[in-house]
Amino acid sequence: MTWSGLFLELYRAIEQLYSVPKLTNLTGQWTSPKPFYELAELLENKLGWRPKEEDALRELIESCGASLLEMLANELCPNAENKAQAVAKAIYKQRNSLVHFRPAMPEEDFTTQQWNNRISLMIKLVSKLYERHGENYMLPKGE
Repeated sequence: MTWSGLFLELYRAIEQLYSVPKLTNLTGQWTSPKPFYELAELLENKLGWRPKEEDALRELIESCGASLLEMLANELCPNAENKAQAVAKAIYKQRNSLVHFRPAMPEEDFTTQQWNNRISLMIKLVSKLYERHGENYMLPKGE
């Protein structure tokens, strides 16, 4: 396993939840017993809708609370004014630099300690997101 590979696997776990904020709003007005992953699949297959990644990432990060947001911002973008937006941008930019081989997105060279800090924070983020949203995503309503 490489640091960058681990980062991407953690990112994928977050990416799976990108539809959750929009589905939470939708099912607040239009209830459904289906789990969110089934609703997301239906929306994408039938309507071609899927959330914009950076916006969805920001919404998920905002749902995690001020403490985790502060830790993420201190590591990824310490001088940011809009912390949730800056953290989402930093994570999404890093993801893009690892998966797209374009000159405008070179992979950053982090030290082992920097990677360790980033991976530890990504694990905290994934854990918090699944603690908060995992049940709605995976289980039918009422189970």
